[in-house]
Amino acid sequence: MSGRLGTLILAFTTLAACAGPAQQPTGSWVWEDDDPAHGGYSAIEVTEGGRSAVVLSDRGRLVQLRIRRGPGGQITGIESDGGTTLAAFDGGEGTPDTEGLAIPDAGDRFYISIERNPRVLAYMTPSRTPRSLPIPEAFEALPTNRALEGLAIDADGALWTMPEDASGDTLPTYILRGTTWQDGPALPRRGEFVPVGLDFDDTGRLYLLERDLEGLLGFRSRVRRFTFTGDEITAEEELLATLPGIHDNLEGIAVWRDDAGKLRLTMISDDNFFFVQRTEIVEYDVPD
Repeated sequence: MSGRLGTLILAFTTLAACAGPAQQPTGSWVWEDDDPAHGGYSAIEVTEGGRSAVVLSDRGRLVQLRIRRGPGGQITGIESDGGTTLAAFDGGEGTPDTEGLAIPDAGDRFYISIERNPRVLAYMTPSRTPRSLPIPEAFEALPTNRALEGLAIDADGALWTMPEDASGDTLPTYILRGTTWQDGPALPRRGEFVPVGLDFDDTGRLYLLERDLEGLLGFRSRVRRFTFTGDEITAEEELLATLPGIHDNLEGIAVWRDDAGKLRLTMISDDNFFFVQRTEIVEYDVPD
């Protein structure tokens, strides 16, 4: 497994966020791997109380991780299964951008969202041909390379997705209930951030990961949490907003509880296969 263990970056106060209750990361880990297919990760799901994870690259590659943790819960090591290229993708250049990943609690299938030629696919296993879910007209109207990003499953089993496009005054969401996509709640747009990741916690609250590129200064990241009554937003909280360059290009988010019941956010960066960027896994504890 040489090259599959990351380098631990300690969470010093210099990594402090500039706003929100989650002021400091619990930890940050740079995941290094000499496999040329390593990189481009855009989604993450965390299981087993933080001891396992599944990540998805934008080239259609699914990777299983085992995560070692220290006494304080910080990541101290990562082991990878080497990854599997999903059926319907060759994993090479020019494949559609696979951006979002959602796994039901039962674990009997998984879903991915695709940015180019926007659609959502349902997989029983990585090697079986996927089933394409209905494609509404709203997906076909989305701009190239600004289409579907985040993907999440709510407590009722409905799929939620949203595009990266943030050209309007609000951020649209789409919900698949049964076999029909419906317009979901329009989330308020705040500043120049664009949406890149979605997840729900075990109480039904939605977490939105957003990013903003500040030129040579690097990326800013923000996480907002939304509470709903039906499709109406009843609460909006900013949990995290970093300064430029604190983290790399965070795109995937997972919300989970540790063995003590504390809520934690785990986020992964897309290095775009660019040598000056890095694959970083970042974690923050957040209040209930």
